[in-house]
Amino acid sequence: REAGNVDLHGTRVVVFRHESSGDLILSFRGTKTGKQVWTDLMMRKINVCLDDFLAHPHTKDGQTTNASHIEDMLTKGEITKVRLLDLLPKIGEELPIYLKDARKSGHNVSGMGRIHFGFWSSYNRVRRQIHNIVREELLARPGRLLLTGHSLGGCQATLCAYDMSRWVLPTVKRQMISLHAYNRAQLDSLQISCYTFGSPRVGGPSFAYAFKQVVPDAQRVVCDGDVITSGPPVYWGYYHVHHENIIDFTGTIRVEPSLIEKKFSLKKRNNPQSHFKETYLDVVKKSFSPHMSEEDLLRLLKKKYGLKEE
Repeated sequence: REAGNVDLHGTRVVVFRHESSGDLILSFRGTKTGKQVWTDLMMRKINVCLDDFLAHPHTKDGQTTNASHIEDMLTKGEITKVRLLDLLPKIGEELPIYLKDARKSGHNVSGMGRIHFGFWSSYNRVRRQIHNIVREELLARPGRLLLTGHSLGGCQATLCAYDMSRWVLPTVKRQMISLHAYNRAQLDSLQISCYTFGSPRVGGPSFAYAFKQVVPDAQRVVCDGDVITSGPPVYWGYYHVHHENIIDFTGTIRVEPSLIEKKFSLKKRNNPQSHFKETYLDVVKKSFSPHMSEEDLLRLLKKKYGLKEE
Protein backbone atom coordinates (compact mmCIF):
# COMPACT_ATOMS: atom_id res chain seq x y z
CA ARG A 1 0.00 0.00 0.00
CA GLU A 2 1.00 3.64 -0.19
CA ALA A 3 3.69 4.87 2.20
CA GLY A 4 2.84 6.02 5.72
CA ASN A 5 -0.74 7.02 6.47
CA VAL A 6 -1.09 8.76 3.10
CA ASP A 7 -3.51 7.05 0.74
CA LEU A 8 -4.06 9.29 -2.27
CA HIS A 9 -5.03 6.68 -4.88
CA GLY A 10 -5.84 3.58 -2.85
CA THR A 11 -3.16 1.61 -4.72
CA ARG A 12 -2.78 -1.96 -3.47
CA VAL A 13 -0.35 -4.67 -4.57
CA VAL A 14 0.25 -8.14 -3.15
CA VAL A 15 3.74 -9.66 -3.38
CA PHE A 16 4.08 -13.41 -3.04
CA ARG A 17 6.24 -16.33 -4.15
CA HIS A 18 5.03 -19.35 -6.11
CA GLU A 19 7.03 -22.00 -4.30
CA SER A 20 7.12 -24.78 -6.89
CA SER A 21 8.30 -22.55 -9.76
CA GLY A 22 10.15 -19.93 -7.70
CA ASP A 23 8.31 -17.12 -9.53
CA LEU A 24 8.02 -13.83 -7.65
CA ILE A 25 4.53 -12.48 -8.34
CA LEU A 26 3.19 -8.95 -7.94
CA SER A 27 -0.57 -8.66 -8.24
CA PHE A 28 -2.19 -5.20 -8.45
CA ARG A 29 -5.77 -4.70 -7.29
CA GLY A 30 -8.35 -3.35 -9.72
CA THR A 31 -10.84 -0.54 -9.20
CA LYS A 32 -12.74 -1.01 -5.95
CA THR A 33 -12.84 2.30 -4.05
CA GLY A 34 -13.92 5.84 -4.82
CA LYS A 35 -10.28 6.95 -4.92
CA GLN A 36 -9.54 4.35 -7.56
CA VAL A 37 -12.54 5.44 -9.65
CA TRP A 38 -11.19 9.00 -9.48
CA THR A 39 -7.78 7.65 -10.55
CA ASP A 40 -9.36 6.01 -13.59
CA LEU A 41 -10.92 9.34 -14.57
CA MET A 42 -7.61 11.24 -14.54
CA MET A 43 -7.31 10.69 -18.30
CA ARG A 44 -5.09 13.59 -19.30
CA LYS A 45 -1.69 12.29 -20.29
CA ILE A 46 1.69 13.15 -18.78
CA ASN A 47 5.01 13.16 -20.63
CA VAL A 48 7.35 10.47 -19.30
CA CYS A 49 10.96 9.90 -20.38
CA LEU A 50 11.12 6.37 -21.79
CA ASP A 51 14.85 6.15 -21.00
CA ASP A 52 14.84 7.03 -17.29
CA PHE A 53 11.09 6.41 -16.83
CA LEU A 54 10.72 9.71 -15.00
CA ALA A 55 8.18 12.47 -15.59
CA HIS A 56 8.90 15.55 -17.67
CA PRO A 57 9.78 18.41 -15.28
CA HIS A 58 7.61 21.17 -16.74
CA THR A 59 4.37 21.87 -14.95
CA LYS A 60 1.45 23.99 -16.05
CA ASP A 61 2.59 27.03 -14.04
CA GLY A 62 6.26 26.56 -14.93
CA GLN A 63 7.32 25.56 -11.40
CA THR A 64 9.38 22.49 -10.56
CA THR A 65 9.70 20.73 -7.21
CA ASN A 66 11.73 17.96 -5.59
CA ALA A 67 9.39 14.99 -5.39
CA SER A 68 11.41 13.00 -2.82
CA HIS A 69 11.53 15.96 -0.42
CA ILE A 70 7.79 16.59 -0.69
CA GLU A 71 7.04 12.87 -0.32
CA ASP A 72 9.03 12.73 2.93
CA MET A 73 7.27 15.82 4.29
CA LEU A 74 3.87 14.36 3.42
CA THR A 75 4.67 10.98 4.99
CA LYS A 76 5.91 12.64 8.20
CA GLY A 77 2.80 14.78 8.40
CA GLU A 78 4.69 18.05 7.98
CA ILE A 79 2.31 19.00 5.16
CA THR A 80 -1.24 17.84 4.54
CA LYS A 81 -2.05 19.22 1.09
CA VAL A 82 -0.03 18.61 -2.03
CA ARG A 83 -0.49 18.45 -5.79
CA LEU A 84 -0.19 14.93 -7.20
CA LEU A 85 2.14 16.32 -9.87
CA ASP A 86 4.61 17.48 -7.19
CA LEU A 87 4.97 13.90 -5.89
CA LEU A 88 6.18 12.51 -9.24
CA PRO A 89 9.96 12.00 -9.67
CA LYS A 90 11.09 14.16 -12.58
CA ILE A 91 13.96 14.50 -15.00
CA GLY A 92 16.61 16.95 -13.84
CA GLU A 93 15.96 16.76 -10.10
CA GLU A 94 17.83 14.56 -7.66
CA LEU A 95 17.22 10.90 -8.47
CA PRO A 96 14.86 9.05 -6.12
CA ILE A 97 16.80 7.05 -3.56
CA TYR A 98 15.74 3.73 -5.12
CA LEU A 99 17.37 4.72 -8.45
CA LYS A 100 20.63 6.22 -7.15
CA ASP A 101 22.60 2.98 -7.20
CA ALA A 102 20.52 1.32 -9.91
CA ARG A 103 21.56 0.30 -13.41
CA LYS A 104 19.43 0.61 -16.53
CA SER A 105 18.91 -2.11 -19.11
CA GLY A 106 20.54 -1.94 -22.53
CA HIS A 107 17.28 -1.53 -24.44
CA ASN A 108 17.44 1.13 -27.12
CA VAL A 109 14.54 3.32 -25.99
CA SER A 110 14.48 7.10 -25.90
CA GLY A 111 12.23 10.11 -26.22
CA MET A 112 8.98 10.85 -24.46
CA GLY A 113 5.97 8.63 -24.00
CA ARG A 114 2.56 9.98 -23.04
CA ILE A 115 0.93 8.03 -20.21
CA HIS A 116 -2.47 8.28 -18.47
CA PHE A 117 -1.87 10.60 -15.50
CA GLY A 118 -3.96 8.61 -13.02
CA PHE A 119 -2.26 5.32 -13.84
CA TRP A 120 1.21 6.90 -13.69
CA SER A 121 0.57 8.78 -10.44
CA SER A 122 -1.02 5.79 -8.69
CA TYR A 123 1.86 3.47 -9.65
CA ASN A 124 4.42 5.96 -8.39
CA ARG A 125 2.74 5.96 -4.97
CA VAL A 126 4.08 2.42 -4.39
CA ARG A 127 7.11 2.52 -6.67
CA ARG A 128 9.72 2.97 -3.94
CA GLN A 129 8.44 0.04 -1.89
CA ILE A 130 8.24 -2.21 -4.96
CA HIS A 131 11.83 -1.46 -5.99
CA ASN A 132 13.12 -2.25 -2.50
CA ILE A 133 11.08 -5.44 -2.03
CA VAL A 134 11.72 -6.89 -5.49
CA ARG A 135 15.46 -6.24 -5.36
CA GLU A 136 15.70 -7.86 -1.92
CA GLU A 137 13.60 -10.87 -2.92
CA LEU A 138 15.38 -11.54 -6.23
CA LEU A 139 18.81 -11.24 -4.65
CA ALA A 140 17.82 -13.75 -1.98
CA ARG A 141 16.18 -16.11 -4.47
CA PRO A 142 16.62 -15.38 -8.19
CA GLY A 143 13.73 -16.29 -10.44
CA ARG A 144 11.14 -15.02 -12.87
CA LEU A 145 9.27 -11.84 -11.96
CA LEU A 146 5.58 -11.96 -12.93
CA LEU A 147 3.43 -8.81 -12.92
CA THR A 148 -0.34 -9.14 -13.08
CA GLY A 149 -3.55 -7.28 -12.30
CA HIS A 150 -7.16 -6.74 -13.30
CA SER A 151 -8.59 -3.50 -14.72
CA LEU A 152 -6.76 -0.54 -13.10
CA GLY A 153 -4.41 -3.13 -11.60
CA GLY A 154 -3.56 -4.30 -15.12
CA CYS A 155 -2.47 -0.78 -16.07
CA GLN A 156 -0.31 -0.48 -12.96
CA ALA A 157 1.18 -3.93 -13.64
CA THR A 158 2.04 -2.78 -17.18
CA LEU A 159 3.91 0.28 -15.90
CA CYS A 160 5.60 -1.80 -13.22
CA ALA A 161 6.76 -4.40 -15.78
CA TYR A 162 8.45 -1.68 -17.87
CA ASP A 163 10.02 -0.19 -14.72
CA MET A 164 11.28 -3.54 -13.41
CA SER A 165 12.74 -4.57 -16.77
CA ARG A 166 14.37 -1.17 -17.29
CA TRP A 167 15.80 -0.65 -13.79
CA VAL A 168 15.44 -3.52 -11.33
CA LEU A 169 16.48 -6.68 -13.19
CA PRO A 170 19.74 -5.11 -14.51
CA THR A 171 20.51 -3.85 -10.99
CA VAL A 172 19.95 -7.26 -9.42
CA LYS A 173 22.15 -8.93 -12.04
CA ARG A 174 24.94 -6.42 -11.40
CA GLN A 175 24.72 -6.96 -7.63
CA MET A 176 24.81 -10.73 -8.01
CA ILE A 177 27.92 -10.51 -10.21
CA SER A 178 29.69 -8.06 -7.90
CA LEU A 179 29.02 -10.28 -4.88
CA HIS A 180 30.08 -13.42 -6.80
CA ALA A 181 26.85 -14.91 -5.47
CA TYR A 182 25.53 -16.44 -8.64
CA ASN A 183 25.77 -19.10 -11.28
CA ARG A 184 24.75 -18.88 -14.93
CA ALA A 185 21.42 -20.64 -14.33
CA GLN A 186 20.46 -18.11 -11.66
CA LEU A 187 21.30 -15.17 -13.91
CA ASP A 188 19.32 -16.70 -16.77
CA SER A 189 16.33 -17.21 -14.48
CA LEU A 190 15.95 -13.45 -14.00
CA GLN A 191 13.20 -12.92 -16.56
CA ILE A 192 10.06 -10.81 -16.55
CA SER A 193 6.49 -11.53 -17.65
CA CYS A 194 3.39 -9.36 -17.61
CA TYR A 195 -0.09 -10.93 -17.80
CA THR A 196 -3.01 -8.55 -17.37
CA PHE A 197 -6.78 -9.03 -17.34
CA GLY A 198 -9.30 -6.47 -18.55
CA SER A 199 -6.72 -3.70 -18.80
CA PRO A 200 -7.65 -0.35 -20.37
CA ARG A 201 -5.18 1.42 -22.65
CA VAL A 202 -2.25 2.86 -20.66
CA GLY A 203 -0.65 5.46 -22.91
CA GLY A 204 0.22 6.64 -26.38
CA PRO A 205 1.91 4.88 -29.33
CA SER A 206 5.48 5.74 -28.24
CA PHE A 207 4.99 4.01 -24.89
CA ALA A 208 3.28 1.01 -26.52
CA TYR A 209 6.20 0.61 -28.94
CA ALA A 210 8.84 0.95 -26.19
CA PHE A 211 6.95 -1.51 -23.97
CA LYS A 212 7.09 -4.13 -26.72
CA GLN A 213 10.89 -3.85 -26.76
CA VAL A 214 11.40 -3.76 -22.99
CA VAL A 215 8.80 -6.41 -22.00
CA PRO A 216 8.56 -8.95 -24.85
CA ASP A 217 6.72 -11.55 -22.73
CA ALA A 218 3.45 -9.70 -22.20
CA GLN A 219 -0.11 -10.98 -22.60
CA ARG A 220 -3.33 -8.95 -22.35
CA VAL A 221 -6.25 -11.21 -21.56
CA VAL A 222 -9.62 -9.76 -22.62
CA CYS A 223 -13.05 -11.26 -21.92
CA ASP A 224 -15.14 -11.02 -25.07
CA GLY A 225 -17.28 -7.89 -24.95
CA ASP A 226 -15.43 -6.18 -22.06
CA VAL A 227 -16.33 -2.49 -22.37
CA ILE A 228 -13.48 -1.22 -20.15
CA THR A 229 -10.82 -2.55 -22.52
CA SER A 230 -12.16 -0.25 -25.25
CA GLY A 231 -10.97 2.87 -23.43
CA PRO A 232 -9.54 5.38 -23.15
CA PRO A 233 -10.30 5.80 -26.87
CA VAL A 234 -7.79 5.76 -29.70
CA TYR A 235 -8.94 9.18 -30.90
CA TRP A 236 -7.63 10.57 -27.59
CA GLY A 237 -4.20 9.20 -28.49
CA TYR A 238 -4.31 5.98 -26.45
CA TYR A 239 -2.98 2.64 -27.74
CA HIS A 240 -2.93 -0.86 -26.29
CA VAL A 241 0.32 -2.68 -25.53
CA HIS A 242 0.88 -6.13 -27.04
CA HIS A 243 -0.25 -9.12 -27.11
CA GLU A 244 -4.03 -9.47 -27.07
CA ASN A 245 -5.81 -12.73 -26.17
CA ILE A 246 -9.61 -12.69 -26.28
CA ILE A 247 -11.51 -15.41 -24.40
CA ASP A 248 -15.21 -15.91 -25.17
CA PHE A 249 -17.85 -17.44 -22.89
CA THR A 250 -17.03 -20.97 -24.03
CA GLY A 251 -13.39 -20.64 -23.00
CA THR A 252 -12.20 -20.41 -26.63
CA ILE A 253 -9.06 -18.25 -26.92
CA ARG A 254 -8.30 -16.10 -29.93
CA VAL A 255 -4.68 -14.95 -30.00
CA GLU A 256 -4.11 -11.57 -31.66
CA PRO A 257 -7.43 -11.74 -33.55
CA SER A 258 -7.66 -9.92 -36.87
CA LEU A 259 -10.01 -7.03 -37.56
CA ILE A 260 -12.26 -9.42 -39.50
CA GLU A 261 -12.47 -11.80 -36.52
CA LYS A 262 -13.30 -8.92 -34.20
CA LYS A 263 -15.96 -7.66 -36.56
CA PHE A 264 -17.77 -10.90 -37.36
CA SER A 265 -17.00 -13.50 -34.69
CA LEU A 266 -16.51 -11.48 -31.52
CA LYS A 267 -18.86 -9.24 -29.55
CA LYS A 268 -18.80 -5.47 -29.52
CA ARG A 269 -17.03 -4.14 -26.46
CA ASN A 270 -20.05 -2.65 -24.74
CA ASN A 271 -20.79 -5.13 -21.95
CA PRO A 272 -19.96 -4.01 -18.36
CA GLN A 273 -20.62 -7.51 -17.00
CA SER A 274 -17.82 -8.92 -19.14
CA HIS A 275 -15.39 -6.82 -17.08
CA PHE A 276 -16.23 -8.34 -13.70
CA LYS A 277 -13.50 -10.41 -12.02
CA GLU A 278 -15.98 -13.25 -11.61
CA THR A 279 -16.53 -13.30 -15.38
CA TYR A 280 -12.81 -13.45 -16.03
CA LEU A 281 -12.39 -16.29 -13.54
CA ASP A 282 -15.20 -18.19 -15.24
CA VAL A 283 -13.89 -17.90 -18.80
CA VAL A 284 -10.26 -18.57 -17.81
CA LYS A 285 -11.31 -21.74 -15.99
CA LYS A 286 -13.29 -22.85 -19.05
CA SER A 287 -10.29 -22.22 -21.28
CA PHE A 288 -8.27 -24.71 -19.21
CA SER A 289 -10.97 -27.30 -18.61
CA PRO A 290 -14.34 -26.80 -20.36
CA HIS A 291 -16.04 -29.87 -18.82
CA MET A 292 -18.99 -29.74 -21.19
CA SER A 293 -20.38 -31.92 -23.92
CA GLU A 294 -20.67 -30.78 -27.54
CA GLU A 295 -24.42 -30.34 -27.05
CA ASP A 296 -23.92 -28.13 -23.99
CA LEU A 297 -21.27 -26.12 -25.83
CA LEU A 298 -23.60 -25.55 -28.78
CA ARG A 299 -26.41 -24.53 -26.43
CA LEU A 300 -24.12 -22.05 -24.65
CA LEU A 301 -22.98 -20.54 -27.94
CA LYS A 302 -26.56 -20.04 -29.13
CA LYS A 303 -27.55 -18.44 -25.83
CA LYS A 304 -24.61 -16.04 -25.67
CA TYR A 305 -24.94 -14.94 -29.29
CA GLY A 306 -28.71 -14.60 -29.28
CA LEU A 307 -29.56 -17.57 -31.51
CA LYS A 308 -32.76 -19.53 -31.09
CA GLU A 309 -32.80 -23.14 -30.03
CA GLU A 310 -34.02 -25.49 -32.77
